[in-house]
Amino acid sequence: MEFFIAVIVVLVAMNAFFFLIVRGITVRLGKFAQMNVLRQAGVFDNLIRRKQEQLTTLNAQIAASQESQLMVNDADRALDKPAPDYLEIHQGPYASDYFASAYQIIRDNFQRDEAACVQESLAKMPTGNGDSARAAHSILSELTLDSAYELSTLSSQVQLDILEEMFKPEQVQLLRTYQDTTDEFQSYQFLFWLKDYVFLNADQVTVCTASEDKSFDYLDERITTLRDDSICEGIYVLSKGRKFDYSIRNREIIG
Repeated sequence: MEFFIAVIVVLVAMNAFFFLIVRGITVRLGKFAQMNVLRQAGVFDNLIRRKQEQLTTLNAQIAASQESQLMVNDADRALDKPAPDYLEIHQGPYASDYFASAYQIIRDNFQRDEAACVQESLAKMPTGNGDSARAAHSILSELTLDSAYELSTLSSQVQLDILEEMFKPEQVQLLRTYQDTTDEFQSYQFLFWLKDYVFLNADQVTVCTASEDKSFDYLDERITTLRDDSICEGIYVLSKGRKFDYSIRNREIIG
Protein backbone atom coordinates (compact mmCIF):
# COMPACT_ATOMS: atom_id res chain seq x y z
CA MET A 1 0.00 0.00 0.00
CA GLU A 2 2.75 2.39 0.86
CA PHE A 3 4.39 1.47 -2.40
CA PHE A 4 1.40 2.57 -4.48
CA ILE A 5 1.13 5.81 -2.57
CA ALA A 6 4.79 6.53 -3.30
CA VAL A 7 4.27 5.85 -7.03
CA ILE A 8 1.26 8.16 -7.15
CA VAL A 9 3.22 10.92 -5.42
CA VAL A 10 6.08 10.52 -7.91
CA LEU A 11 3.68 10.66 -10.92
CA VAL A 12 1.98 13.77 -9.60
CA ALA A 13 5.36 15.40 -9.04
CA MET A 14 6.47 14.51 -12.59
CA ASN A 15 3.26 15.85 -14.12
CA ALA A 16 3.65 19.08 -12.21
CA PHE A 17 7.24 19.30 -13.34
CA PHE A 18 6.35 18.75 -17.02
CA PHE A 19 3.48 21.23 -16.75
CA LEU A 20 5.85 23.89 -15.44
CA ILE A 21 8.35 23.16 -18.22
CA VAL A 22 5.69 23.35 -20.98
CA ARG A 23 4.24 26.53 -19.51
CA GLY A 24 7.66 28.11 -19.44
CA ILE A 25 8.31 27.16 -23.06
CA THR A 26 4.90 28.52 -24.10
CA VAL A 27 5.51 31.84 -22.39
CA ARG A 28 8.92 32.17 -23.98
CA LEU A 29 7.58 31.33 -27.45
CA GLY A 30 4.79 33.89 -27.06
CA LYS A 31 7.25 36.59 -26.10
CA PHE A 32 9.53 35.64 -29.02
CA ALA A 33 6.63 35.78 -31.50
CA GLN A 34 5.52 39.15 -30.14
CA MET A 35 9.04 40.55 -30.46
CA ASN A 36 9.31 39.20 -34.03
CA VAL A 37 5.98 40.81 -35.03
CA LEU A 38 7.08 44.14 -33.59
CA ARG A 39 10.38 43.91 -35.40
CA GLN A 40 8.67 43.13 -38.74
CA ALA A 41 6.20 46.00 -38.19
CA GLY A 42 9.13 48.33 -37.67
CA VAL A 43 10.71 47.20 -40.93
CA PHE A 44 7.46 47.85 -42.88
CA ASP A 45 7.10 51.24 -41.23
CA ASN A 46 10.57 52.17 -42.46
CA LEU A 47 9.74 51.01 -46.01
CA ILE A 48 6.49 52.97 -46.09
CA ARG A 49 8.24 56.10 -44.82
CA ARG A 50 10.94 55.79 -47.52
CA LYS A 51 8.34 55.35 -50.28
CA GLN A 52 6.43 58.40 -49.05
CA GLU A 53 9.63 60.45 -49.10
CA GLN A 54 10.39 59.30 -52.67
CA LEU A 55 6.83 60.08 -53.79
CA THR A 56 7.01 63.55 -52.25
CA THR A 57 10.30 64.23 -54.07
CA LEU A 58 8.86 63.01 -57.39
CA ASN A 59 5.75 65.21 -57.06
CA ALA A 60 7.95 68.20 -56.35
CA GLN A 61 10.02 67.51 -59.50
CA ILE A 62 6.86 67.18 -61.64
CA ALA A 63 5.45 70.45 -60.31
CA ALA A 64 8.75 72.22 -61.01
CA SER A 65 8.86 70.86 -64.58
CA GLN A 66 5.28 71.96 -65.26
CA GLU A 67 5.97 75.44 -63.94
CA SER A 68 9.10 75.68 -66.11
CA GLN A 69 7.15 74.58 -69.22
CA LEU A 70 4.45 77.18 -68.56
CA MET A 71 7.10 79.86 -68.29
CA VAL A 72 8.60 78.79 -71.65
CA ASN A 73 5.19 78.84 -73.34
CA ASP A 74 4.44 82.30 -71.92
CA ALA A 75 7.80 83.53 -73.20
CA ASP A 76 7.08 82.15 -76.70
CA ARG A 77 3.70 83.83 -76.81
CA ALA A 78 5.23 87.07 -75.63
CA LEU A 79 7.52 87.10 -78.68
CA ASP A 80 4.42 87.30 -80.93
CA LYS A 81 6.15 85.77 -83.94
CA PRO A 82 4.53 86.67 -87.30
CA ALA A 83 2.88 83.79 -89.16
CA PRO A 84 4.67 82.56 -92.31
CA ASP A 85 3.33 83.92 -95.58
CA TYR A 86 2.10 80.52 -96.72
CA LEU A 87 -0.20 80.34 -93.68
CA GLU A 88 -1.92 83.63 -94.38
CA ILE A 89 -5.34 83.39 -96.00
CA HIS A 90 -5.88 86.18 -98.47
CA GLN A 91 -9.37 87.23 -99.33
CA GLY A 92 -10.25 86.56 -102.93
CA PRO A 93 -11.76 89.05 -105.36
CA TYR A 94 -15.43 88.30 -104.74
CA ALA A 95 -16.56 91.34 -106.68
CA SER A 96 -15.19 93.27 -109.64
CA ASP A 97 -15.76 97.01 -109.94
CA TYR A 98 -15.40 96.92 -113.71
CA PHE A 99 -17.31 93.69 -114.41
CA ALA A 100 -20.45 95.43 -115.69
CA SER A 101 -18.57 97.64 -118.17
CA ALA A 102 -16.35 94.78 -119.35
CA TYR A 103 -19.36 92.53 -119.83
CA GLN A 104 -21.13 95.22 -121.85
CA ILE A 105 -18.13 95.51 -124.17
CA ILE A 106 -18.20 91.75 -124.66
CA ARG A 107 -21.92 91.76 -125.40
CA ASP A 108 -21.42 94.51 -127.97
CA ASN A 109 -18.44 92.96 -129.74
CA PHE A 110 -18.50 89.22 -129.06
CA GLN A 111 -21.48 88.23 -131.15
CA ARG A 112 -21.04 85.03 -133.16
CA ASP A 113 -23.42 82.69 -134.92
CA GLU A 114 -23.28 79.82 -132.43
CA ALA A 115 -25.04 77.39 -134.76
CA ALA A 116 -22.39 78.12 -137.39
CA CYS A 117 -19.70 77.50 -134.76
CA VAL A 118 -21.19 74.07 -134.06
CA GLN A 119 -21.26 73.26 -137.76
CA GLU A 120 -17.66 74.42 -138.09
CA SER A 121 -16.64 72.15 -135.23
CA LEU A 122 -18.39 69.18 -136.83
CA ALA A 123 -16.54 69.82 -140.07
CA LYS A 124 -13.17 70.01 -138.29
CA MET A 125 -13.64 66.76 -136.39
CA PRO A 126 -11.62 63.85 -137.70
CA THR A 127 -13.45 60.96 -139.25
CA GLY A 128 -14.08 58.60 -136.40
CA ASN A 129 -14.71 54.89 -136.21
CA GLY A 130 -18.35 55.24 -135.32
CA ASP A 131 -19.23 51.57 -135.85
CA SER A 132 -16.24 50.40 -133.83
CA ALA A 133 -17.03 52.90 -131.09
CA ARG A 134 -20.58 51.56 -130.91
CA ALA A 135 -19.22 48.02 -130.72
CA ALA A 136 -16.88 49.09 -127.90
CA HIS A 137 -19.80 50.73 -126.10
CA SER A 138 -21.83 47.52 -126.40
CA ILE A 139 -18.95 45.55 -124.82
CA LEU A 140 -18.82 48.02 -121.95
CA SER A 141 -22.54 47.50 -121.36
CA GLU A 142 -22.04 43.72 -121.16
CA LEU A 143 -18.64 43.28 -119.49
CA THR A 144 -18.64 44.75 -115.98
CA LEU A 145 -15.53 45.61 -114.02
CA ASP A 146 -16.23 42.80 -111.54
CA SER A 147 -16.53 40.27 -114.34
CA ALA A 148 -13.32 41.54 -115.93
CA TYR A 149 -11.40 41.13 -112.66
CA GLU A 150 -12.80 37.62 -112.21
CA LEU A 151 -11.68 36.71 -115.73
CA SER A 152 -8.22 38.10 -114.99
CA THR A 153 -7.68 35.30 -112.46
CA LEU A 154 -7.46 32.91 -115.44
CA SER A 155 -4.64 32.58 -117.92
CA SER A 156 -4.49 35.06 -120.80
CA GLN A 157 -5.38 32.45 -123.43
CA VAL A 158 -8.37 31.20 -121.44
CA GLN A 159 -9.62 34.79 -121.06
CA LEU A 160 -9.35 35.32 -124.82
CA ASP A 161 -11.15 32.05 -125.58
CA ILE A 162 -14.06 32.97 -123.30
CA LEU A 163 -14.42 36.50 -124.69
CA GLU A 164 -14.16 35.42 -128.34
CA GLU A 165 -16.92 32.91 -127.71
CA MET A 166 -19.09 35.61 -126.13
CA PHE A 167 -18.45 38.47 -128.60
CA LYS A 168 -19.93 39.27 -131.96
CA PRO A 169 -17.60 39.58 -134.99
CA GLU A 170 -17.22 43.38 -134.71
CA GLN A 171 -16.47 43.01 -130.99
CA VAL A 172 -13.89 40.30 -131.64
CA GLN A 173 -12.19 42.69 -134.08
CA LEU A 174 -11.78 45.22 -131.26
CA LEU A 175 -10.39 42.44 -129.07
CA ARG A 176 -7.74 41.65 -131.66
CA THR A 177 -6.94 45.34 -132.13
CA TYR A 178 -6.23 45.58 -128.41
CA GLN A 179 -4.11 42.39 -128.51
CA ASP A 180 -1.75 44.15 -130.91
CA THR A 181 -1.01 46.79 -128.25
CA THR A 182 -0.06 44.48 -125.38
CA ASP A 183 2.17 41.50 -124.66
CA GLU A 184 -0.09 39.87 -122.08
CA PHE A 185 -3.86 40.09 -122.25
CA GLN A 186 -5.80 41.07 -119.13
CA SER A 187 -9.57 41.55 -119.20
CA TYR A 188 -9.69 44.52 -116.84
CA GLN A 189 -7.00 46.37 -118.82
CA PHE A 190 -8.99 45.67 -122.00
CA LEU A 191 -11.99 47.28 -120.28
CA PHE A 192 -10.04 50.48 -119.56
CA TRP A 193 -8.76 50.54 -123.14
CA LEU A 194 -12.34 50.32 -124.43
CA LYS A 195 -13.37 53.35 -122.38
CA ASP A 196 -10.56 55.41 -123.92
CA TYR A 197 -11.47 54.09 -127.35
CA VAL A 198 -15.07 55.22 -126.98
CA PHE A 199 -13.95 58.63 -125.72
CA LEU A 200 -11.68 59.16 -128.75
CA ASN A 201 -13.87 57.65 -131.47
CA ALA A 202 -17.54 57.92 -130.51
CA ASP A 203 -19.75 60.09 -132.68
CA GLN A 204 -21.40 61.70 -129.64
CA VAL A 205 -21.03 65.50 -129.66
CA THR A 206 -21.62 67.69 -126.58
CA VAL A 207 -22.32 71.42 -126.96
CA CYS A 208 -22.01 73.44 -123.74
CA THR A 209 -23.71 76.80 -123.33
CA ALA A 210 -24.60 79.20 -120.51
CA SER A 211 -28.23 79.53 -121.58
CA GLU A 212 -31.02 77.22 -120.47
CA ASP A 213 -33.13 78.15 -123.49
CA LYS A 214 -30.62 77.26 -126.21
CA SER A 215 -30.44 73.84 -127.79
CA PHE A 216 -28.38 72.69 -130.75
CA ASP A 217 -29.72 69.16 -130.87
CA TYR A 218 -31.64 69.96 -134.07
CA LEU A 219 -28.40 70.47 -136.02
CA ASP A 220 -27.29 66.83 -135.83
CA GLU A 221 -28.62 63.65 -134.24
CA ARG A 222 -25.28 63.12 -132.48
CA ILE A 223 -25.49 66.42 -130.54
CA THR A 224 -26.45 66.80 -126.87
CA THR A 225 -26.73 70.32 -125.40
CA LEU A 226 -25.65 70.91 -121.79
CA ARG A 227 -25.57 74.01 -119.59
CA ASP A 228 -22.27 75.22 -118.11
CA ASP A 229 -22.47 78.04 -115.54
CA SER A 230 -18.78 78.86 -116.00
CA ILE A 231 -19.49 80.27 -119.48
CA CYS A 232 -20.14 83.98 -119.75
CA GLU A 233 -20.72 84.19 -123.50
CA GLY A 234 -20.49 81.72 -126.36
CA ILE A 235 -20.25 77.92 -126.47
CA TYR A 236 -17.70 75.12 -126.63
CA VAL A 237 -17.98 71.75 -128.35
CA LEU A 238 -16.62 68.40 -127.11
CA SER A 239 -16.20 65.30 -129.26
CA LYS A 240 -13.66 62.56 -129.95
CA GLY A 241 -11.36 63.78 -127.19
CA ARG A 242 -11.23 67.31 -128.68
CA LYS A 243 -12.56 70.66 -127.57
CA PHE A 244 -13.58 73.49 -129.88
CA ASP A 245 -13.89 76.60 -127.72
CA TYR A 246 -15.92 79.62 -128.83
CA SER A 247 -16.58 80.91 -125.33
CA ILE A 248 -15.47 83.46 -122.75
CA ARG A 249 -15.48 82.28 -119.14
CA ASN A 250 -16.54 84.25 -116.10
CA ARG A 251 -13.07 83.97 -114.55
CA GLU A 252 -11.54 85.59 -117.65
CA ILE A 253 -13.59 88.72 -117.07
CA ILE A 254 -13.23 88.96 -113.32
CA GLY A 255 -9.47 88.20 -113.43
